[in-house]
Amino acid sequence: MKEEILQLFKGLGVALGTTAATFAMLPSASAAAQANTLPAPQAPAGVNCNWDPTGSGGGVGMRTTKEIRLRYGPAAGCDFIGWSDMDVDTRLWAVCKYRNPDSGNTWYYVDPADSSWRNGWIYSGNVKVDQGTIRNC
Repeated sequence: MKEEILQLFKGLGVALGTTAATFAMLPSASAAAQANTLPAPQAPAGVNCNWDPTGSGGGVGMRTTKEIRLRYGPAAGCDFIGWSDMDVDTRLWAVCKYRNPDSGNTWYYVDPADSSWRNGWIYSGNVKVDQGTIRNC
């Protein structure tokens, strides 16, 4: 049987060394399956992506500077809240601020002025903050 297969390849003009090398370069089925199951980006271990500090909107307001959604935690790896972005210039009220020790970025836990949005986190680079002091979370 083995000799018949070799003869078949020779009859087709295919060199076995070339065929083996070609098949060796193809990704295996298990490698392709693994590529499709890569984990989603994770927030750093020290960041809580389900953190709702106590309190409601404070006296310091801010406005979004781009269309954006709030997040469930103070890190870029935390999931977004909701299905659509808030408009530019959406009014938010600061509850507190948190400096992420892993990234060094400051995040605000905010209470949107529009009650159709729930409280959540926004990166400081995505808002213009009014004058005032925002307490630490």
